[in-house]
Amino acid sequence: MTVVVTSDDTEFPKPAGQPLEYALAKCDCQPEETLYIGDADTDETAAFNAGVEFAGALWGSGETKNFKQPSLLLASPLDVKRLV
Repeated sequence: MTVVVTSDDTEFPKPAGQPLEYALAKCDCQPEETLYIGDADTDETAAFNAGVEFAGALWGSGETKNFKQPSLLLASPLDVKRLV
């Protein structure tokens, strides 16, 4: 991993967009060129708050997936591999 963001790095954690914005700045990436993959509704909210496209991972945490408007839904980690 090029960048790791912990709760000590930003004032506001997810679902605020600040952790994603911090990572984007460290990577010198633009929000409009970024896809954030997450397995929780807080990930989707954080992506929205940071102006980043979101893909919902349907595997992972045991919670129910309540994504509102993901750009993509990914059934397995192999789907991520296919994207890149």
